[in-house]
Amino acid sequence: MNSGEIDAIIKATPPNGTALLPCGEFEGPIVISHPCTICGNNTTIWCLNGTSADIRSDNVTLRDITIETTGGGADSAAIDSHGHNTAFENITVYGNTLGIDGDSGTWEIPDVIRLGRIPANEEFIFYAEIRIPAAAHLINNISGVSVSPTELPPGKSCLCFTVDPLAEGVSVCGDIEFCSVLRRKTVITFSASDPSRGFAPDINSGRLVNQVSDQIEYIPPQKNSKQTSSERPDTAVKTAEQTPVRDEIMHDHDNALPSRPYDMSYMGVSAVIRSRSPGFIRLCRGQRINIEQMLGDGIISIELFYSSMDKNLDIDAYTFLLDHYGRAVTDENVIFFGNTSYANNAVCYSDTGQHRQVIIDLVRIPYSIERITIAYDIYGDDSSKTFRMLHDGIVMIKCGKRCAELPLIDLDNEKTIVAVELYRNNRLWRLSSVVSGYQGGIANLCESYGITVTD
Repeated sequence: MNSGEIDAIIKATPPNGTALLPCGEFEGPIVISHPCTICGNNTTIWCLNGTSADIRSDNVTLRDITIETTGGGADSAAIDSHGHNTAFENITVYGNTLGIDGDSGTWEIPDVIRLGRIPANEEFIFYAEIRIPAAAHLINNISGVSVSPTELPPGKSCLCFTVDPLAEGVSVCGDIEFCSVLRRKTVITFSASDPSRGFAPDINSGRLVNQVSDQIEYIPPQKNSKQTSSERPDTAVKTAEQTPVRDEIMHDHDNALPSRPYDMSYMGVSAVIRSRSPGFIRLCRGQRINIEQMLGDGIISIELFYSSMDKNLDIDAYTFLLDHYGRAVTDENVIFFGNTSYANNAVCYSDTGQHRQVIIDLVRIPYSIERITIAYDIYGDDSSKTFRMLHDGIVMIKCGKRCAELPLIDLDNEKTIVAVELYRNNRLWRLSSVVSGYQGGIANLCESYGITVTD
C-alpha cells in the first residue's frame, strides 16, 4: 500500500468518523481536510522533506501513529496543524512541528546516544544537554538507569544519567521519552567492560556526551501568519500530565543544570542529532529513506571514510546486484577490485588508497535488479584485524547536492559488514542503513547471494 491509498482511506472516512490505518511504513504526505479520527496500527508516516501530516480541519484526532520527517530541511515538519480542537493520543514524532501549542519549535535532542563500552562493576554517570521549545515530562524506560530532572522547562537543560553497576559483558539498549503534547524518543545504548581483563572502556564516568549550541534558530509555533494569538488552535493533551508552558520559551534556565560539574572535554561519543541544514541527512542504523527526491541525474556515490586505524587494514568494497529472490545471477553481478564495472558502467568501483568509492547510475540499472547491497571486507585471514580497529568510520552517500552520512559504530570483531542496501519499492528506490556484521567473512556472504567462491 502506498501513500495515495492511505490518503484514499482518510478521504473515504465520513465526517466525524474513524479511519483505521494498516500496519506498516508509508511515505507521506497525508492531508486531513475534514473532522475525523485517524487510528494507526503500528503505523509510520514519513517524508524526506516537507510536511508529513498536514491537518487542515478542526476537530481532528490522531491516535497511535509515528510521524517523522527524515530530511531535516528548513521547510520540513512532521506535523503542520491549521485546525482547532486537535487531539493527539500516543503520537510519536521525529522532527519539529508547526501550529501545535505546547510543542511547536525546534527540539534539539539526540535521536541516539551510543556510549560504547563503559566500566563494569561500578556506578557510571554521564550528562547530556538538550534544548526544547516547550515544557516536557521525561519518562525513563531503561532498567538500571536513573535520570534527572524529569520535569523539563522550555529552554536548555542538562540531564544527569546514573547507571547502576553492571557485570562484564552486559549490554543495554533502551529509550527515554520527552512528552509534551507529543512524544519524542532518544535511544541509549552501551555495554559494560572490565579494564582488568583487557577491555578498555570507550568513555569514563562524568562525561558530557551531548552539547547544544548557545544560539539556536527558533521556529515560530504558528506557520499561518493570518492567525492571531487569540486564534491559536486548541490542542488536547492526552499523552502525559503536562507542566504549563511559559511564554519566554527561548530563555535558558540555570536551575535546570546539575549541581555536580561535568567534564566537557570528551565529545567523541556518538550523539546523533537530526541535521538542521538543508541537503544533509545524518543516518543511524536501521533507518530507511526515500532517495528518489535526492537523485537528480540518478547518480549516487557511496564512499567509505575513516580517520585512522590501529593496524594496517586492507579494506575492500563489494557491491552485489540482486534479483527478486535476493540472488546474484552471475559473477558479473558482484562489483569489487577484480570486477570494477557492471552493465556499461551502471556500477563502477574505484580505490583511491584510503577511500573506497562505488558509483551507481540507478537510471541504468536493469529492472531485473531489485536490490543493491554494499559491503566492506577486511582482506586476509588475520582474525585480529577487525572493524573495531577502524576509527571514526563513516559511509558517505552523495546524490547531486544532497548528502547522507552513516557512522560505522558499535562494531567489534567483524571482518565483513553489510553497510547499506538500495532496494526498489513500487519502482522507487529507497536506502536502508544496515551496518551489520556478517559471520563467516566475505566468502559466506557471497554464497548467501548464490555466488560460489573458489580459492
